[in-house]
Amino acid sequence: MATWELDSPVRLKALSEVDTFPGVPDEAFAVYTRLIAKLLDAPTALVSFVTDDRQFFPAAVGIGEPWASQGGTPLALSFCQHVVRSDDDLVVGFADEDERVSDSRAITELGVHAYLGVPLRAPGGEPLGALCAVDSKAR
Repeated sequence: MATWELDSPVRLKALSEVDTFPGVPDEAFAVYTRLIAKLLDAPTALVSFVTDDRQFFPAAVGIGEPWASQGGTPLALSFCQHVVRSDDDLVVGFADEDERVSDSRAITELGVHAYLGVPLRAPGGEPLGALCAVDSKAR
């Protein structure tokens, strides 16, 4: 898999062509978040698209305030950015012990302790974000 910069013009152009908008829920994506939460018995599931400075959620289950109302978070609270950068799955069972994310504010501010994210790609293959499940308990 290739590595990507979040500010890649090719990636951001592909993201701009997706028919969804920051802060606007999208029922087509919500089906997947509900399914993932149920199948994995996860309190939180997201479809997250990552820009060069934030992530936004066209669909989310179990995300707390103020992020639910804002429809996203800054990158300082994002594990999904790692999925985009690596263009690969990210499995984290014990966030505070995982060197890839152990310094993330998402652990302390959102209570993220376990995470599973898979890339969402544009038709051209550019990673746009992640479909992910999140838990406040290590797994």
